[in-house]
Amino acid sequence: MKLYNVKTRSKGFTLIELLIVVVILGILAAVVIPQLSGATNDAKTEALKTNLSNIRTALEMYEHEHSKYPGAAGSGAGGSCNTSGTAGGGAADSPQAVAEQLTMYTDINGNACTVSDTTTYKYGPYMKTTVTGVAGIPNNPVTLSNTVAVVTTGNLTISSSSTTGGWKYDDVSGKVIADHSSYDQY
Repeated sequence: MKLYNVKTRSKGFTLIELLIVVVILGILAAVVIPQLSGATNDAKTEALKTNLSNIRTALEMYEHEHSKYPGAAGSGAGGSCNTSGTAGGGAADSPQAVAEQLTMYTDINGNACTVSDTTTYKYGPYMKTTVTGVAGIPNNPVTLSNTVAVVTTGNLTISSSSTTGGWKYDDVSGKVIADHSSYDQY
């Protein structure tokens, strides 16, 4: 009777097999992750364009009905809001006036009120969304800020290398851009 030396193989993976799988997963991750980050930037850019389009439409609608852009006059400088509503209080050329005139009901002079009536506060609101911070102004999806820097020069440009602002708005010309040095061309 001959005896054979039979090696039994254990059930499991060898170290070499596990290392090969780890290397393959690493290569796949190196290929896929940069493509995902590029898609994220593309999505932010498209959201930025959409938000700018919505803001610009609201600005033009306001200007069409009031013959001036939001913020050019104060949002609470005269007029009496209904007793059931709250009056605006933004000074001319202020972010508060811009936000109130776009998101509240207004009279012909731009005075804002939270409730409408059929004779005085019959215009607007032009933007109905509400977000934290400045009511109704959407966030800049690149900086995640909805602050509005109001200028009155009639010419709107980014003068610094800002990367943290929301929007830059000129209440003379009605132009609005992203307050970010890399995205101000939209």
